[in-house]
Amino acid sequence: MRVGILDIQGAVSEHRDAFERAFTNQGVSGQTCTVKKVDDLKEVNGLVLPGGESSTISAQLGRLGMDALIIKLVGEGMPIMGTCAGTILLASRLESSAEGEKTKPLGLMDIVVERNAFGRQRESFEMGIDIDGLDGKYRAVFIRAPIITGVGDRVVQLSRLENGTIMAREDNMLAMVFHPELTPDTRVHEMFIEMIA
Repeated sequence: MRVGILDIQGAVSEHRDAFERAFTNQGVSGQTCTVKKVDDLKEVNGLVLPGGESSTISAQLGRLGMDALIIKLVGEGMPIMGTCAGTILLASRLESSAEGEKTKPLGLMDIVVERNAFGRQRESFEMGIDIDGLDGKYRAVFIRAPIITGVGDRVVQLSRLENGTIMAREDNMLAMVFHPELTPDTRVHEMFIEMIA
């Protein structure tokens, strides 16, 4: 199993470390690699779109010609996981985009996302959340987090707060507004490994 992590911006090394621990916990033979160009995408069984600045990542995907191939591969069944900005990129539509917003979502997942729903960097926080399929609380880290404000019929809401959905799955796509790579708990990464296996 080879999990690719989009290496344009964001917590790439933290995701790699989390997957290494998750592989061990699951007893799975797997490895991670960084994805920086189109050819890298052809070598992976699953892809992670990490956090970062969604407009920057979106622009780079277009410039490198990776956006179209990601859409094609996911359409053919390749599992994909988006965290924070990655969830913004997976969305079919963005809500209340700021004037001049340059983020072009990939339109893969039938979700509507509002950017920066919890405020700016200084409003970052951690909290225990419930995730369907996981026992006990999961300590989630929210940094300039978006929120999922709408979901289509095929989308399963795995975790919610009062103001919207914070984790969802649609077929081979997994999206969350928090940063699972910034906690020692590897259960979300293990969930994605199971989607690939």
